[in-house]
Amino acid sequence: MTGNTSRVRSVPRRESFDKQAAEWLRGAIIDGHYVPGQRLTEASLAQDAQVSRSTMRTALLHLAAEGLVVQEAYSGWKVTELTAVDAREVYTLRCALDGLAAQLAAQRMTPAGADYLRERLDTLLDAARERISTRQLAEADMAFHSCIVDLADNRRLRDHYNRVTGAVLLYVHATNVRASTETIVDEHTAIFEALRQGDPVAARRLAEDHVMAHGAALEAELAGSQHPH
Repeated sequence: MTGNTSRVRSVPRRESFDKQAAEWLRGAIIDGHYVPGQRLTEASLAQDAQVSRSTMRTALLHLAAEGLVVQEAYSGWKVTELTAVDAREVYTLRCALDGLAAQLAAQRMTPAGADYLRERLDTLLDAARERISTRQLAEADMAFHSCIVDLADNRRLRDHYNRVTGAVLLYVHATNVRASTETIVDEHTAIFEALRQGDPVAARRLAEDHVMAHGAALEAELAGSQHPH
């Protein structure tokens, strides 16, 4: 048997297929291809993603654990509907995780870590000042906060943070809530300075205040849209 085998790759492990399918579906939901409340079927999703139904079923279970989809008896799956109550729950959890991450990162801060975080901060501040899309700004914001989680150097904290990230981005992208440029610059710069100075108390307080303020704005936006005057 002859032929060009340079393009042949080893078959990925089953976990790799499952992970890729979950990443594909997560991105499709966050980007709005599948909208909150939309019903989903394993068969149609598997066809769209070009994977088996069993692989897509596993991906759906992963996203259910992240709060992006829900499984309903006798009616299959649907994208999680956005509510003010759920937003409060998501951001209360994120507040706890971000606060702990900031505290731990401040305690472990090094000059190299501060430089690493400074790069993410500069990217975020540039994004805020350039008035790019809310979606792009949210991704720059998440990169900054995710960097703090990295610097906290706690694997279990990272695991829990990953589970809430998708829900946070879904809310931000779907509601288009955006703080002022001045607020974004001031709050994130203050968090960075507390971390750079190795002040765990201030870092935690500032991170928690920042997250809860954004969560309150999202909650108010959703409450207004669900109960219009």
